[in-house]
Amino acid sequence: MTYVRRNKPKWPYVEVHEDGIAAALDKIGEPLPWQDICFFATYKGPPTPFAIGTNKYARYYELASHQRIIRWRHHPRLSPWMATRPVLDQAAYNRWQQQLLGYIKERTSLPLVDLDSVPMPSEEK
Repeated sequence: MTYVRRNKPKWPYVEVHEDGIAAALDKIGEPLPWQDICFFATYKGPPTPFAIGTNKYARYYELASHQRIIRWRHHPRLSPWMATRPVLDQAAYNRWQQQLLGYIKERTSLPLVDLDSVPMPSEEK
């Protein structure tokens, strides 16, 4: 199990178990069972003035069942307010994130859909 959370408050976090995954931006800690997941997506969130460098958009990931959505954010730069268990440096954290995405694909047999690249329907007059 790998655990990523902010020091305060006690969420958001990601917990990965053999039976399911729990991720909380919504404060719900109940794991979503792997067999219930029917959609896996990513998208750029809103720009943040606190981002350093050229990437001011956080990357969000979502898993959905028919009843629930869980989401988490990839932090392209760990801050002092973030804690990982086990302790990871930035390179290890980025590798963990990529491994997590591969593990989710393997467990769910779902592709990761990039919602930023899905064409928007054109409006008809």
